[in-house]
Amino acid sequence: MQGQHQLSEEQRTHIRQTLIDPQGARRVGHVDFDVRVGTQIQRGQIDLIQVPDTLVQIDSEWQGFLYFVYEDEIVVVDPNDMEIVAVLPV
Repeated sequence: MQGQHQLSEEQRTHIRQTLIDPQGARRVGHVDFDVRVGTQIQRGQIDLIQVPDTLVQIDSEWQGFLYFVYEDEIVVVDPNDMEIVAVLPV
């Protein structure tokens, strides 16, 4: 499922506590592309990390996908075509 996912407050808190606050992905402060579903990014343009189980539980299709943290959003990227498939505000 691509696009917007409605996260509960509990899911957002869990993501913040497990992915963002302790270690998780390094936050990306500035990008040279639109952070929105459908945007294709260049390989090597930013550091991407394998999607953890915490996110796979939200959408099982993200197994094997990559992600990064931009501001207060988790951005999920398809590694096959490097297209953003979800932007999750947390």
